Amino acid sequence: MQANLSDGSGLSAAVHDVDVIVHAATGSNLRRIDIEGTERLLAVAQAVGVQHLLFVSIVGIDKIPFVYYKAKLEVEQSVQAGQVPWSILRATQFHTLPHFLLKTLHRSPLFLVPTDFQVQPIDPHAVAEHIMEQVGQKAGGMLADIGGPEVLTLGAMTQSWLAIRGSKRKVLHLPIPGAVARGFRRGYNTVPQNKYGQLTWQQWSEERYGDMVMS
Repeated sequence: MQANLSDGSGLSAAVHDVDVIVHAATGSNLRRIDIEGTERLLAVAQAVGVQHLLFVSIVGIDKIPFVYYKAKLEVEQSVQAGQVPWSILRATQFHTLPHFLLKTLHRSPLFLVPTDFQVQPIDPHAVAEHIMEQVGQKAGGMLADIGGPEVLTLGAMTQSWLAIRGSKRKVLHLPIPGAVARGFRRGYNTVPQNKYGQLTWQQWSEERYGDMVMS
C-alpha cells in the first residue's frame, strides 16, 4: 500500500489498524514532504490511535547548520510536540553518502576533497536491525545515537577508495570555510562512544569494487 506525504493521499488507509510507524521518508521538497508531510502523518496517526511512531534521524543535526539537517531537526521537533507516543533514533550516514561524494568529486579535473572531514559510516542493515529491536518496545523518546564501527577522516577514506579502484590519482585538500564544514571537521556528525555494526568502509568498498583490487 502506498501513501503520499506531500499531499496526504492514502495516509489514512496506510495507517489503519497500525500500531507502530517507522518514519524514514524524505524527499527533494523538504518543506512539503519532510516537514509538512510529517505533520500530516502525525495528525492521521493520532486520529487512528497509533501507539508508537519511531522517527529515523541523523547524528549531529542539532550542531551542524546544514539545510537538510535543519529540516530533519524541525521534523524531530514536530514529532516531540505531537500527541503520538514517539521515539527518535539518530544514526550516522550510510556508506553510500561518502561514496557518492567521492564519485562526484572524482569527475573533476582536479580531485579536490575536504580531507579533514570526519565520517562514521554505518551499515543500513545494522540500523534496520536496531530499529526492529525498538519497534517491539514502548516509545522511548530520544534513543541513544548509533554510528558505524569506525570514525575516519574523509582523506583516509579517499585513499583506501582509490586503492581498491586501482587508481593512483593525486588527492588535493579542499579547504571549506563556514559553520557547516567546521561541524564536519569537528566530528559533530559522529558518535564514537556508541559504535554499532561491523561493516567497515574498507569492507564495504571491497564488496563494491572487489574485482578492481590490484594485486
